[in-house]
Order: sequence, then structure tokens, then C-alpha cells
Amino acid sequence: MALFTFVFAVVSPAFGCPLCFGSTPYELGLYWSVLFLLPVPFVIVGVLIAWIRRQSDGNIKEG
Repeated sequence: MALFTFVFAVVSPAFGCPLCFGSTPYELGLYWSVLFLLPVPFVIVGVLIAWIRRQSDGNIKEG
């Protein structure tokens, strides 16, 4: 517990890349593009899983 307290009391916080703290249109564009594109792989996988489950449910009910 003492080590944990020491690490967080003495070590300065880590900051992100310099682009994340600016306010130019380019930097804001990068910020919003990351926020928009981050969930895209999860949405694609979710849609594929839903499609596969829907296709398999129809086959089970018919057979």
C-alpha cells in the first residue's frame, strides 16, 4: 500500500500526445475522427453476430 501511495504521490501524471491538448481545427478533427471510428469494429462484429444468429434461428425453427 505504501508503494502504491508513493508511486501516485511522487510520479507526475502522464499526458497524452501534444495533439490532444491543442485547439486548432486539425487537432479537433483528429479528436472527433478517433471518437467516431473507435466503435466501428465493435458495430461491425455485432452486426455480423446478429446476422449469423438470425440466420441460424430460422434454420432451427424450420427443421
